[in-house]
Amino acid sequence: MKISIHKLSRSMALVAMAFASVHSHAVDAFDSKDGLLTLDRVKVGGTTFRSIVATVNAYTLVGVAGGAPVENTFDTTTNTLVMGEVAHEGVTYNNVTVVLRTFTLRSSGNTVIGSSTLATHQFTGEMAGYFNALNRYRTQCGIEALAENTVLDGIAPSVGTATTPSTLASGAGYPSWSTVGAVSSTYLSNSSNAALVGEYELQIALMDPAAMLTLMRPYTQIGMASSLGNGAVNQRGAKVVLGTPVSRNMPGVVTFPCANTTDIAPFDPANTGSVSYVGPVYGQFNDDHLVTGAQGTPIGVYANVGVALTSATVTARGGTSVPVKLKSGTMVYPTEGYVWPQAKLLPNTTYDVVINGTLGGSYNFTKRFAFKTGAAIPEQNLP
Repeated sequence: MKISIHKLSRSMALVAMAFASVHSHAVDAFDSKDGLLTLDRVKVGGTTFRSIVATVNAYTLVGVAGGAPVENTFDTTTNTLVMGEVAHEGVTYNNVTVVLRTFTLRSSGNTVIGSSTLATHQFTGEMAGYFNALNRYRTQCGIEALAENTVLDGIAPSVGTATTPSTLASGAGYPSWSTVGAVSSTYLSNSSNAALVGEYELQIALMDPAAMLTLMRPYTQIGMASSLGNGAVNQRGAKVVLGTPVSRNMPGVVTFPCANTTDIAPFDPANTGSVSYVGPVYGQFNDDHLVTGAQGTPIGVYANVGVALTSATVTARGGTSVPVKLKSGTMVYPTEGYVWPQAKLLPNTTYDVVINGTLGGSYNFTKRFAFKTGAAIPEQNLP
């Protein structure tokens, strides 16, 4: 079977496709009139991604081999894309190879890695407690739940080393177009309730603005590893790495905590543990971190366009306002910011929040909601 190079010479962009099954392999679609293409799935290194959407402005057709369709693959070193079957103007061609010269990935679905999915995650003990609590908080506030990714699991033990998370991820075959962030936190405890310890490790991480922003960012995938000891008696810890071919799609202005949050820890008491933020590049966002016991729950603010916070109040229901610190626009992503109480919040207390700011440099917004704190994190020894 031959395909005309001239039919493939126009610029390409990805659009929704109809999936047809031939030889149990879904046929991908390419519309040369609009320059539109979609891929059902493609393997990049050791990771397979589904529902690929991207814009390709220039490419070179290498050849059409025909024969039984092979697996779709993409080599990030040479930008070579091999498509096992692609439908073009009513005809299906097998084993088409192109080199993408300039392109922009628009979106991608979930990674396909064995049985590691949201419903059947492999985390146990502390990591399961951390993971389940994190997804509960995210979904309460309208942020997509995370799915386990075994590639990210594999690099999680190395979080906190001299190598950046992005370098660790790309070295393990995670796509080069992805963004990756990481967080490490510890908790001093001799408790046998591993899941509860994991929840406290998460809540300690959420006390740090940079770590909190990372954990609530619109990533879709997570890898985790536990850490023990490190010279401290009863020290338990979690190393977390998050990533995705990012599609920053927040439903309006989103906050964490939010109106549905009813049990967030009010502050991190002294001598319970520590937290560190590990950004895509070391040195980013290293000026605002948790001072143990000195501040209350930070409130993250997210949108799809640039966020500039202008004022905010955090007031205990029937009580007084808490002094706050605002930051936005100068962090890793300009689409986020935070309001950080500069005093401890009270446990089991409702706080009324008003946040004012602008979106995209022109649109004014006001976000009003109330959230409730839970009990303070117990110091060290849990039952």
